Amino acid sequence: MSDAAKDVTPEKILLARREFRLFAGVTGSPRVRVVSSVRLFRQIAVQEGGGGDRVLEIGCSTGETTRLLAKTGATVLAVDTAEQLCSQVADRLKDHANVSVHHIDARNVPSLVKLMPHPDVVLVDVGGSAQLNTVSFVVRQCLMAFAPRLIVVRNTELAALACLIETVEVPLKEIWPFTPMSTEDESAMRLENLLAVSYSEKAESRVFAIRKLRLYEDLRARKRIEELTADPQPRVQRMAKAVLDDMNRRNAL
Repeated sequence: MSDAAKDVTPEKILLARREFRLFAGVTGSPRVRVVSSVRLFRQIAVQEGGGGDRVLEIGCSTGETTRLLAKTGATVLAVDTAEQLCSQVADRLKDHANVSVHHIDARNVPSLVKLMPHPDVVLVDVGGSAQLNTVSFVVRQCLMAFAPRLIVVRNTELAALACLIETVEVPLKEIWPFTPMSTEDESAMRLENLLAVSYSEKAESRVFAIRKLRLYEDLRARKRIEELTADPQPRVQRMAKAVLDDMNRRNAL
């Protein structure tokens, strides 16, 4: 180990993080904790999300973490993309009035905001082995939509990446990217969310965005759909062209 590495202590790391938040002007932004194990994820969830807190759990799966949170008295909104799992979890926890379970895709941020606009804690577990681009996209969406005090993420690739990071350059305050969207205009918020989803690295997310963007008369929605007709993925191209043809037919009527 080099002499420089020996000088890095936990205290110095904490100080550096505090200075980063101060000079970047993000003292009101959430703390983010990244773990790789289910055990530590649940431990932090219970420790940080108890009492009168509002907890948004993205990826509740079989509901074990949800069950532990229910016992703390926290108000819990648990969501998952698996409808059958959501039904099972809702049935298991039906006696806990502080817990609500919904079949919602995490990409549908406006629906999450409508159900819980101001979570204190956001838990993200969309699969511990999920690819980095998938989980980072969900985390980004949360940072753009909410202002919790803490976000806890369970993901092996993100945890590994965090361990490899040696130097971080502080972004200028003027270009800090994570500013929550305004919730005053729900339609505008939904459009901004869908435009962001349309840039996802996952083809299925881009297809998801195209299907929703077709409902907007906004020129930005049409322009983005036109851009996606040249997407490298054939299925995205087909969807964009079909939607564009449908929009042109409707406009011709």
